[in-house]
Amino acid sequence: MKKFLRCAIVTVMLAVLLVSQASAFNYWDNGYILAPDGKTRMAMPKPYTCEQVVTQFEGDTMQKKFSNPQDLFLAPSGDYYVADTGNSRIVRLNSNFEFVAEYNGGYVLNSPEGIYVTNEGDMYIADSAGGKIIHLDPNGEWVEDFVMPESELLYDVTYFSPSKVAINPINNNLYVVQGKQFMTIDAANNFKGYVGANQVGFNLINFIILTFASDEQKDQMERIEPEAYYNFCVANGGKIYATGATDNKRISVINTVGTNTYPEKLYGETLYDNAAYESVPIFRDICVDENEIITVIEENTSCVYQYDPDGNLLCIFGGKGTTAGYFDLPSSIVYAGNGKLVTLDATLGRIQVFMPTEFITTVQDAVIAYSEGRYDDSLVLWNEIKEDNASYTLAREFIGKIEMKNGNYAEVLDDFKQSGNRVSYGEAFEKLRYGFMQEYFYLIVIVLIALIVGVVFLMKFVRKTMRKIQKEFWDKLEG
Repeated sequence: MKKFLRCAIVTVMLAVLLVSQASAFNYWDNGYILAPDGKTRMAMPKPYTCEQVVTQFEGDTMQKKFSNPQDLFLAPSGDYYVADTGNSRIVRLNSNFEFVAEYNGGYVLNSPEGIYVTNEGDMYIADSAGGKIIHLDPNGEWVEDFVMPESELLYDVTYFSPSKVAINPINNNLYVVQGKQFMTIDAANNFKGYVGANQVGFNLINFIILTFASDEQKDQMERIEPEAYYNFCVANGGKIYATGATDNKRISVINTVGTNTYPEKLYGETLYDNAAYESVPIFRDICVDENEIITVIEENTSCVYQYDPDGNLLCIFGGKGTTAGYFDLPSSIVYAGNGKLVTLDATLGRIQVFMPTEFITTVQDAVIAYSEGRYDDSLVLWNEIKEDNASYTLAREFIGKIEMKNGNYAEVLDDFKQSGNRVSYGEAFEKLRYGFMQEYFYLIVIVLIALIVGVVFLMKFVRKTMRKIQKEFWDKLEG
């Protein structure tokens, strides 16, 4: 009986130990990155911590809580403006998230989904349900409306329903998310075109049908349309940073001539449920800092993803939940300077403030140093990161790139192998082989010549020997 009890106790202790070890790291509590396969989650030190949660505010207002807020904007003055969609108003908070004022445009707002504030404090509100963009002055007084412009070039728009709005500092035009493209409107409410249109690609069958079909048949055909944009922001000299539904353009950086300059590839995580149903990422909002480090919020996982200017994943944090640091349905995110990120949750109706940890700050500094050409400084930082977390594959990737530039090809093979970069591994191996051939070229030539000469003499010797043996054989037969 005692022996049985001892075995039972040992079994329970081992089970507890294994469970504690298995739960020692929680991706949602700490944050994570993705392995080179883009699917496997890998542990990393916590990148951001939630410093503040704002669920309600005090002030001279009837409603002190948000209802389905859809947009958050940080004005040049330092105040935050919230498109409180469910309450049909704009709420203004100061830098400490204390109530300042609320605006409803004289009770004309109807479920506003987007807000943009100029340097002077003028507000441009994307009033989607009202079908217009409303311009209010700094005191909240109505100035003008922008409605659907009239233009022969304006196609496939039967109802004007702007969801997001901003002003481009380059030309002072309004940039509006309308349906599946960016619509540009000037100060006189004239349509100026689409910006950053997603391409639908060429389809031979549709081309043939459209070539020979009548006008009536063409009208009856189902129109092929590009994938939609979800959100955008304008920063860093008029560049448009946008999120969309196109698989290889979930993140785009559109320059002043309308070209996407961001690497086209898959961003985020594609999830599958028990029935193998595919759930692709939906990046609901995007923000960018002065060094072009991009941060997006994702709807399905309620996670925050951060990428460097070259599209490399830096970290993932957040997730589904109601406690601090988690989201139910994140709707907006802004960069507030000094590494601070401020998020808005539509379902929970709250604002959260996130501050970077020392680890992710070091990662960002290493990325910035590399992009500025300060490779020695970047290498020092990446080696520190590698020592803190050997499984952080991006550190291996950058260390390999820098050592490649320094000509240390033999040292980078392991780093590229660990980071999963087969292309760079092959390039390093090729450089190593070329260097070996270059260093020992003359020795290799001498050895080859010696081998050739040796083979020639050996063949002559073999032939001479064979002839001698053949002659002796025939001599014996004749004798």
